[in-house]
Amino acid sequence: MGKHAYTSLRTIFKQIPSIQTLQSVLHKIPLIPGLNPFILRHLKSLAPKMSRKEKVCILMWDEVSIQPKLTYDRRKDIICGFEDWGNNRTQKFADHSLVFMLRGLYSGWKMPVSFNFCDKQTNTAQLVRCIKEHILKLKQAGFFIVASVCDQGSSNTAAIKELISISNKKRKLENRSERETFEIGDNEIIPLFDPPHLIKGIRNNLLTKDLAMKVTNNNATEIASWDIIKTAWIMDKALHVTRPHLRKITPEHIIENKI
Repeated sequence: MGKHAYTSLRTIFKQIPSIQTLQSVLHKIPLIPGLNPFILRHLKSLAPKMSRKEKVCILMWDEVSIQPKLTYDRRKDIICGFEDWGNNRTQKFADHSLVFMLRGLYSGWKMPVSFNFCDKQTNTAQLVRCIKEHILKLKQAGFFIVASVCDQGSSNTAAIKELISISNKKRKLENRSERETFEIGDNEIIPLFDPPHLIKGIRNNLLTKDLAMKVTNNNATEIASWDIIKTAWIMDKALHVTRPHLRKITPEHIIENKI
């Protein structure tokens, strides 16, 4: 809601607090980069009231580009806009934000637990440290993380591979078989990639390559190609002019130079 809309509402509903009152309340909420201690305390107080199934959850994270900008926070006497990990600030301009969120598997509840500002894409070593810190602290708060979800960004895939490699080295020393999971403390985490990004990755590969598939019945090879999908869409538009079957598919979905 914009400032002018809120001001108009205050002329009708006299009990609505002023913008200054809302801002003073928001300033009391500790919103700082890194794992938020206020949210951790809140989760720790909730854990005893929840069933074991409700405390089983996944850890998700994603990175978004932001516009670099420097501002001065008079209340905290700091300059905002530099790379900030909560326990470490640098003099690099932040142009990305990394957010971690917890989601319950049983009841679907969600809780953002941290945000960080970074210069360019988060490097692998820093991301590995963040993942370990979040899982250990949330375990201490009483929650059971069984899986992680992220997209297929280069830093994410490198961090997951690093965590799996470290875990497999530990398993080898303990005479255990290797697995495609990683362990932090006594937590075994199943790494998952975001399904929409997996679909997008398949599409991007089909735009430039053909997919060869072995048919198990007769061991023949079948080819899937983007040209087949495009031909089906063109035929549908030509044969079903009034009511096309693929009416929700637009040129922006199909034509290479319009995607």
